[in-house]
Amino acid sequence: MSFWQAKLFNLETVKAVTSLTDQGLVSATNFFLGIFVARLCGTEQYGLFNICIGFTITMSVLQGSLILLPYAVYRNRITEEDRREAIGESLKQCVIILLLITLFSYIYIFLFLPNIIPKPEIFIFGFLIFLIGSHLREFCRGICIGDSRFLIILLIDVVISGTLFLILLSLFLSTEVTVSTIFIAVASSCVCGILVWFRIYWPQITLLSGLRRNAVAENWRLGRWVLASNAPLMINMYINIWLVGALLGPREAGIIAACNALVMVVNPAITAFHNVILPHASQLGAEKGGLRLYRLIFKSAGLLGLALGAFCVLVWIFGGWLIVKIYGPSFNGQDSIVLLLAIVVLARSVSMPSQIGLLVAESAKSLLLVNLLAFFTNLIMSLILIPKVGIIGSATAAVFSEVIATAVRWLAFHRIMHSKNLARGGL
Repeated sequence: MSFWQAKLFNLETVKAVTSLTDQGLVSATNFFLGIFVARLCGTEQYGLFNICIGFTITMSVLQGSLILLPYAVYRNRITEEDRREAIGESLKQCVIILLLITLFSYIYIFLFLPNIIPKPEIFIFGFLIFLIGSHLREFCRGICIGDSRFLIILLIDVVISGTLFLILLSLFLSTEVTVSTIFIAVASSCVCGILVWFRIYWPQITLLSGLRRNAVAENWRLGRWVLASNAPLMINMYINIWLVGALLGPREAGIIAACNALVMVVNPAITAFHNVILPHASQLGAEKGGLRLYRLIFKSAGLLGLALGAFCVLVWIFGGWLIVKIYGPSFNGQDSIVLLLAIVVLARSVSMPSQIGLLVAESAKSLLLVNLLAFFTNLIMSLILIPKVGIIGSATAAVFSEVIATAVRWLAFHRIMHSKNLARGGL
């Protein structure tokens, strides 16, 4: 029985199913939150909302790379008492990074969002507590992922989603909804989830006085290359919305953000696919099964290409109609934008197995260089095309940069595999 047949007929573990369920819940919550904002706040405020969301997610790369990834790597190599201290140390480092991010965000608002913020004092307060709540939530989820406690993650996200639904319902029935009140609502729901995490984890945390420099040094030694590779990748995912907002205004940013949200509905399935092939690819790499790894990566890309190719056809036929039905008549006439962004998702998906292959082949430097290539290609083309042709220029730049990056990733993977003789079964 082949690997994919085994995965099809053997329903994985409870952890894998729980992780997929949680990913679907989080994605659905974010998707419907976006619809809520677009419908009740208007296109301009929806654009402003997504500019801030993209900034918040990009800033989370700092915490994920320098704190949560090192904890996940070292967690199984230390004793239980050391693990308690590691959680406490990670919590202190999280607070320090969060203070720096909050200060940077305050500056960011005044530099990049001048004269477009309604009631700036309320907006700044709402955005900053949203930023703090979101990062603390991600810290809690990251520690649980490191401990493989996926049921706790699901519990936290169920609490957050349920609380958010009740708060948004009360806002809808009782007061005028703005981006500021949405930020406060999300932050409040995050607090409920964070309290659940502390209720479960507090007995397992050991807080020592001061900050252990050796722990910071260990995290930096491991996380700096991950940060260097992930930062341009994450920025590249949101830079089009930022540039459209800066060059054309928040209304246009809202339009491209809505189109992007529509095509990203397939993201949970792509993430699940990634979680299935990553451990098997790592195992083949450890066993020096070069030829089998080579075939797995290419077959995975083929399956993703077929699935996402069919998705692009559906977007081509129904995308323009769906964007209006979901987000409202102010998003009419965006068929081409939705299709181009669907092609971006297709290219990223087909590229994903090659990224796994490069990681297994221990070629993080190649990933970093390709991510930088994609970022600068997208940035330069967007700056040229957006002022001339508007939103369609941004989407075109995203397609061009992602297709080039995908081709280079596969070329790098192919050459590295052959240079290490992996394709012939040796490492």
